[in-house]
Amino acid sequence: MAIIISSLKGIIDKLNSDLGDFCADFARERKQLAAKKKSPSKSIFFKYDKDGRDWAINEGGGTEIQYHIYMRDGELGYGLGFNAQYVPFATNKKSPVEYIKPYADAFLELLEIHRSEWNSMGLDWIIGDGEEMLKNPTLRSYTLFGKKTEIVKGTMDEEFYNQMITDIKGSLFDIYKDVFKRRNELINLNKVKMQANELTNELVNILRHKKNLILYGAPGTGKTYLAKQIACKIIDAESDDSLEKSEQFAFVQFHPSYDYTDFVEGLRPTLSDELGNIGFELKNGIFKDFCDKARKNQEDSQKDNETLSVDLQIENKYNQLIESIENGDINKLKLKTSGKFAAIMGITEQNNIQFQRPSDGRKSGNTVSLSRLQQLGKKFKTKAQLEGLDNLAQSIRSVIGGCNATWYWSVLHYLYERYGDVTDMRPDKKIEKKDYVFVIDEINRGEISKIFGELFFSIDPGYRGEKGSVYTQYANMHETDEKFYVPNNVYIIGTMNDIDRSVETFDFAMRRRFVWREITAEESGENMNLTEGCKQRMKNLNDKITKIEGLGASYHIGGAYFLDDNGKRIENFDEIWNLRLKPLLYEYLRGIPNAEDNMNELKKAYYGAATDN
Repeated sequence: MAIIISSLKGIIDKLNSDLGDFCADFARERKQLAAKKKSPSKSIFFKYDKDGRDWAINEGGGTEIQYHIYMRDGELGYGLGFNAQYVPFATNKKSPVEYIKPYADAFLELLEIHRSEWNSMGLDWIIGDGEEMLKNPTLRSYTLFGKKTEIVKGTMDEEFYNQMITDIKGSLFDIYKDVFKRRNELINLNKVKMQANELTNELVNILRHKKNLILYGAPGTGKTYLAKQIACKIIDAESDDSLEKSEQFAFVQFHPSYDYTDFVEGLRPTLSDELGNIGFELKNGIFKDFCDKARKNQEDSQKDNETLSVDLQIENKYNQLIESIENGDINKLKLKTSGKFAAIMGITEQNNIQFQRPSDGRKSGNTVSLSRLQQLGKKFKTKAQLEGLDNLAQSIRSVIGGCNATWYWSVLHYLYERYGDVTDMRPDKKIEKKDYVFVIDEINRGEISKIFGELFFSIDPGYRGEKGSVYTQYANMHETDEKFYVPNNVYIIGTMNDIDRSVETFDFAMRRRFVWREITAEESGENMNLTEGCKQRMKNLNDKITKIEGLGASYHIGGAYFLDDNGKRIENFDEIWNLRLKPLLYEYLRGIPNAEDNMNELKKAYYGAATDN
């Protein structure tokens, strides 16, 4: 059977009639999806209002994903179209490309999932550049995803027509709704990202200016997550994974047993020697190591090309020696005195070379470090210069201070003899100064004065750099009298829950060295893109918590309690209550009069939310 086609208007009139009640169903669905105050005509589906036009779209669909039908050059096609052409009735300043881009992004996401399924239905690109247009839409571009058929002698196959009706009401309508829903989600996510970016940018500006920041608030308000987002902005990390791998970032969580030796420096036991003796060696804590990296970067960024060239050459030679020692290829180095050698005992955690004491054959506490070799390399650049020294000890110590001069001579002489003298080679470019971010999670759970010690002074924003230099508690065990300081390119973020230890009792000396910013439960709901239903439940619950004597805002419930371990919203509100909130609230109410009555009131508040959408 064939259907006679006199014109496009004729086939549209027939379609609008045969679609029947679907026209009204579609209008209602589109009104809800597009958040329109009113819907267009419910009596027609395709709108054809201009004689001679060879195409039409669904009523009201000019700036959206649209049903499209056309008839030209002996061909009729239909499907879902994406239009970046001029839209004369658009009332704001957005361009056609800006209108269509969210729909294009949504469709591309769904296409990756449903490509095989949609292709099996016979759907494909029939006008335009398809996916390429959606990835990079340009003004006046257009593409159509659907089906087409030939018109032979003014007729169309009835089976094709019936399939068109079925597709419009079925598979195409499902795709249309899914694209619209995903577009709405993407727009909402972008709004949330913008809000989160505004907060993050505010905190980044504070941190850059003040150096030290504490984020505090109720549990589950996303303080740790926010601290990492700030760190990403500061050091230009593109993702959480790249942040974690960056040497410009460090993360530590304080606890009651954490102390100065973990954070700054302290003695740690060594492996037993061949006689079973166990010794101790001085090791840097995580913060001191971190600051040393930041300080080295800052110092290197200020060096001229000649100085930087020497440092890089010495470092390259030194690293090759370290590798040979670790591989067991080298266990001794010759001294200036003919026939004498210095026995190597190992490599320290700081990558310094340890030697054997000639007096008793045990490992010496004095070591040879790269930084001091680099200082020597600026003065003595060749093997010949070293061999020509008349007073070795005086020549070496006049450059780097107190040390075992024979060992330093021995290492530097080996580097030149084995890998060549320092040359006039220049580096390709100067070292760029970088920023470093140190995050202390749950900072109030540690004994602050015990952990920071004399660094109270050094972390002060007004005493950053060398003017804030201090001797650490183990300074008498250092090889040099060098002081420690926190460089200007180190930024510190602390996080704390109000209920773990009151903000008001936090060590005052430390308190005044930080800027404090509360992250509220309400802010967390916005930052975490919770649904209105989640936010309403959270608000109802927190309003009730505030009114309970003995509790208050510090005990509010943050948005994280409505997310799973992967950061996705939990849809089951009973699960959230039974497994997450109820046990926590029982702990809050422990010891408070009328605990059971209060729990019932909290439950009523939680389940009293008007909507879960």
